[in-house]
Parts: sequence; structure tokens; C-alpha cells
Amino acid sequence: MRPFTLAPIAFAWSASELMALYKSVAHDPRFTRIYIGEVVCRKRGILSFTQWLAIAEQLQAAGKEVVFSLPWLINSASDEHYVEKVLTHWSGPIEANDLTAVAAASAASRPFVGGNQLAVYNSATLSWLMGQGMTVWSPPVELGKAWLEGLLANTRIPHVELFAFGQQMLGISARCMHARSAGLSRANCQQLCLTKPSEILKTREDQALLVANGHTIMSSGECNLLALEYSMPEYIGSFRISLSKPEQFAKLDSFQRQMQPNQVNGFWFTKAGMVSAMQ
Repeated sequence: MRPFTLAPIAFAWSASELMALYKSVAHDPRFTRIYIGEVVCRKRGILSFTQWLAIAEQLQAAGKEVVFSLPWLINSASDEHYVEKVLTHWSGPIEANDLTAVAAASAASRPFVGGNQLAVYNSATLSWLMGQGMTVWSPPVELGKAWLEGLLANTRIPHVELFAFGQQMLGISARCMHARSAGLSRANCQQLCLTKPSEILKTREDQALLVANGHTIMSSGECNLLALEYSMPEYIGSFRISLSKPEQFAKLDSFQRQMQPNQVNGFWFTKAGMVSAMQ
């Protein structure tokens, strides 16, 4: 069984829910690498930078590799200062999901994980990122098995971490959906995402299609590739798990055994991402 990695939590969990999750995962042998940090919007302010460092220490004491994830979108001076802060006060591995983060890590001679928000669709880009210091790559969620095999035929990376479970991040905007729906700017959002549930966007046929989460667009269906463990190519080194709800952690065993309703795997088979395809 391939090891699990825990992706940074993209949804607005409470501080107590986050603390409880990291306490549980610290003692779970299935997880070897844990990603921490706020990746969607730092204005949420659910945990402080000091609290994230304290969580990292606890996880490291339990024998876990801890990676500090940088924001998915870096588009302000404040974001750039935050990246500098992380690189200054965190000596461990980082995850880059934006080319600004890649440049900062490379300039500081820091190896990094290439997150699945980086647009990597060819071997030239993959080789360039490796030259910048990337040691682990998590491919974009829309890249299927056939595309990956072709891409990796000529370019070998030390470790490929496949997004194997969770709601897939499909798009990102400088504007926040929560704030805009209330007629507010992102700068004056009043932290609506902490009290207002993520909005489900439906088709005209009333079928759930997307989820608006802050300034990101996520898939409505949960991707589940865990049930395909025994048919996975050898180049897949680990499975990335992205949790949207606290209760999902206790259900991972059942997700490994079979697909559940509202779970999808279409991208892996070069089909529409919202479908459940047969192996």
C-alpha cells in the first residue's frame, strides 16, 4: 500500500477541528508527509503563523515529514511578504503552487514540492521546475494516467504524489465568491467564509457541478482513486488526501475499498472529471 500524504485543508474549518485532525494524523501510520498552512486566503486567520509552527513541531516529534504550503495565489505585496516570512522562519520543506513561490524558493536555494496548482503539462516545464529545485511533484488533477505516462517517459522525477482523494481545485480568481455574492470586496470581506457555507453551483438540470470556496472553484464530486491502488503505475510514489470535512478522516478505509456515491474518477481515465469511469 502506498503511503498517504495529507494535503493542506482548503476549506474553512474551525481552529479546534484543525487541531483535532493534526493530532489524529500524527499517530496514523498511513500518513508520512503532512502539508500545513493556509492556502486559499490568509484573511481567514483561523490559525496564526505561530500556531502553524507549533503544529509542525508536534507532527515532526511524531515522526512525520512536514511541508509548509504557500498560498495557491500570490498576487499582492502582502502575499510576497508572507512568502518571505515562511522562508525565513521555516527551515523545513515548502510547497509551491504559484510561480512566485517557485522563484522565491529557487532564489533561497530551497528544495520544494511542486503542488498540483502549477500548470505542468509537458516534459520541458517539468524539467525546468526540477532545475529550480523541485524534488516532489503532485500533478494537476486533470492529468490522467495516459498523459502522465507519456510525460514521464522522457522525464523522471524522484517522487510523484498523485491527488487521490478529495474535491479537486479547478480554478482560482483574485476575487472572492463569498464576498462578491454579498456585494463586498475581498479587501472588506468581513470573513464571510467562516460563517457562510461554501456555495454549490448547479446545472439547469439541478445537478451539483461546482463548489465556490472563497476565491477558488472546486469540483462538487469527490475524486477517489484510492480504490484503484492495485492498478496504479509504479511511478506513483504516494497518494495525496484532501479532506473537505472533518468526518472524512474516519471514513478513509471505506473509500479505499470502493467508490462511494458522489465520488468521481473521470480525469484519470481521460474522461470528463465529473463522471465515475470503470477501470
